[in-house]
Amino acid sequence: MKHLIVLVAVCLCGCAQSAEEKRQVESERYFATEDLKNCAIDNVSKIDDRTSDASTIAMALASRCHNEYRNSVMSFSNGMNYRQKQMLVWTAEQTSRKIDTFLPWVLKYRTSLKSPAPNASY
Repeated sequence: MKHLIVLVAVCLCGCAQSAEEKRQVESERYFATEDLKNCAIDNVSKIDDRTSDASTIAMALASRCHNEYRNSVMSFSNGMNYRQKQMLVWTAEQTSRKIDTFLPWVLKYRTSLKSPAPNASY
């Protein structure tokens, strides 16, 4: 019973955010994610040598966009306790997580190189 009371109290504290605070958090997340996306899009063509495997390019892109990646991760930690933030950051710093994040941009870029020009006529 004691654990149930603690759980309810924790849930209620999480719900105590005002609508304005929730909008602020969502806005921060949106802009952090947009910054990350823009960094990836702006840099993938500079990094991709088209001979290295896509995972290697994804890791290089993660290195180039390190600050934007970190800001994006931290924007999703709002409202978490210290332990949860530690786990989120630890998970985000794993190589496989970075590859999972940046690989789609590398593959999309490579696919765009193979597709015909939008106005090409055959």
